[in-house]
Amino acid sequence: MIKTILRPVLVSAATVIVATQASAEIRGADPNGVLRAMQNVGYVAKMETDSQGAPMISSAVSSSKFRVFFHGCDSSGMGCTALEFSSSYDNTNKYGADKMNEWNTNHVRSAAYLQSDGGIAVYMYVNIDKDGVSDSNFADTLDGWRQDVEGFESFIGW
Repeated sequence: MIKTILRPVLVSAATVIVATQASAEIRGADPNGVLRAMQNVGYVAKMETDSQGAPMISSAVSSSKFRVFFHGCDSSGMGCTALEFSSSYDNTNKYGADKMNEWNTNHVRSAAYLQSDGGIAVYMYVNIDKDGVSDSNFADTLDGWRQDVEGFESFIGW
């Protein structure tokens, strides 16, 4: 009889633990939460707004500045569905599309492109819609971004 009573209690407790572990802390609905998450793992980051009035974070990794653009936001700048990490560089070596395509062929997390002003950029798109992402997942995403920025800089001889 004790086994019968305890089994549902243990199953319920296990469900609560699993649900708690799976809950997301970083959500597009809270751009300031994204800012805090970056700061919590050691980034110096500042909240700003982009040219359309959407939230934007300015920060740096290694020695390069980058921005985090928020996409799919509602009119109040909240409820955003995606993040775009982006770092731009002067194209002093005059690299063309072939060089950017070489990067893109060998990297799945980030992509590079030629900018309309002649510069080059690397970016990474992150879906932060629906249930968001956990703190540890976001920290891992930031580390992946750092690796790609450093790799891209080496790739272009920066």
